[in-house]
Order: sequence, then C-alpha cells, then structure tokens
Amino acid sequence: MKLINKGISKDINEFNANQERDIIILIDFNTYNIKDGSLPAKKNIINLFNEETLIILNNYLSPSDRFGLMVYDDVYKIICPLIYINEIDKDNISKDLDTYKNNILNKYNERENSEIVFNELINNNNEFNDNYGFNENIEFNLDINNDSNKTNENSFEIYNNEKSYYKKINGLVKAINFINDYIEEKDEVKNEKYIIIFTDITNLQNKEDEQIKKIFDNLRVNKSIILILVGKNKKQNIKNENEYNNIEQLILTKFSKKSEIIFFDNMKKIKTTLSNNKVVKEEIFYPNEIYK
Repeated sequence: MKLINKGISKDINEFNANQERDIIILIDFNTYNIKDGSLPAKKNIINLFNEETLIILNNYLSPSDRFGLMVYDDVYKIICPLIYINEIDKDNISKDLDTYKNNILNKYNERENSEIVFNELINNNNEFNDNYGFNENIEFNLDINNDSNKTNENSFEIYNNEKSYYKKINGLVKAINFINDYIEEKDEVKNEKYIIIFTDITNLQNKEDEQIKKIFDNLRVNKSIILILVGKNKKQNIKNENEYNNIEQLILTKFSKKSEIIFFDNMKKIKTTLSNNKVVKEEIFYPNEIYK
C-alpha cells in the first residue's frame, strides 16, 4: 500500500509540475504607426499596456505560475526576473512601471519640444529674410529654390526616421530573442511557456519591406512557446482576428500554433487565452482517507 501511495504521489507531483506556466511580458514603449506618434497617443498606449500588465499579474495567474516582466524603449530591461507569483513584490513592480512610463514620456516630451524650437527657429529665420530683403530679387539669395530646400530637409528627416524605425524593430527582435534564451535557461520543468508582447508593431502598414523581412529573419524559432501579440487596432478592412498582415506573419510563424493576435480594445481576451490551458489544482482525497 505504501508503494502504491508513493507511486500515486509521484504521478501527482509530476502532473502538477507540468501545469506550472512560465509567462513573460514584454512592454514595447515604441510607436511604429506615425499617426499615433503624438505625446497624448503615446501616453494613452503606455498607460493601457501598464494597466493590463498589472491586471494579468494580479488576477489571471495562479500561485503555481512563474512570471517575468521586461520593458523595451531604446534598450530592453528586466523589471522582474522569472519567479513564482508568491515571491513577487507587486507594489514595487507597479512603482517601477510608473517610473519607466514617466521617464519615457519625459523623453518624448523633450523630443517634441526640441522639434518645436527647431521649427520656430526656421520660421523666425524666414521672417528675418522677408523683413530685411533677403528674397529672390537679391543676387545673393538665401532662399534659393526654397521648394528644393524643403525637399532636401524632408528627405533628410525621412532618412533619419527610417534609420530610427529599423533600429527600433531590430531592437524588438533582439528583445524577443533574449526572452527566448532566458526561458530556456530557466526551463526547470516541462511546462507551458508564454511570451506576451504589448506592442504597436502590429499596426505597421501592410507593405512589402525587404529590410524588415531581413530583420525578422534573425528572430529565432521556438515552437514550444505560445506568443501573444497585443496592441493591434481594429480597422474597417479587418473582419476577424485571424487576418494577419506581413509583419504579424513574420513573427507568429516562429512560435507555437496556439500563438495569436489580440486587438488593442479587446485585451480582456488575454484572460480567456490563459484560462484555456489553466488547470486549477485542488486537494485530492483518496477513498481510504475519507473515513479516517
């Protein structure tokens, strides 16, 4: 009887161990959609991503789960290593998210103010030229081919934006690869593994871009990880959440078939996704123990 109980206990422990889940969240604070590039839009996105992260941590997970948290702006940083839920100081995580949010918004604000000052200097310079006769009638014209100058300025700005744009995408791929390796290093039990990414990358325009494809070629394959991409905006030409654009396909095909996209305004679906594979552990009573 003792041998039977020992065998049953071993089976139960192995079964319960397999129900533990590793869940790492990556919050990508970058904006990839130019239309949503204003400071209020960025603030709204960051706030909602942070709030949903805390909801997941406080409500969607069980004590048997392990949780980790990273953020990505210019570089990726670990806020919480992969540890069991009951070992996490949730108040500190909330404070850290607020700190990162404020730092990032201050950075965006400084950039916007710099652009405003730069534009004012250009406007003031143009007014000075107009007031003091620097116009097209003067031999040494400081405003020669103004349209051409604007075109050159725009081209330079587009070049810088594209350079920054590809750099951000490359950094995101590196962050995901880091999580991939990190999960494998922490692979103490064979359990379900999730990477939840809050990102605006899903809102890139559906266009062929060989440079982006080359960047995502560096994204490593791991079919044992379920990837959840959160942040896609609903558009009129999208009928359901199973319709993906090129960017999403480049990411999702590298991970488990259970991987999916979740719309920005339907983040509650994360709970359903996590609950689909969740086994609630209950104390097990054996027949001979009931009558003790």
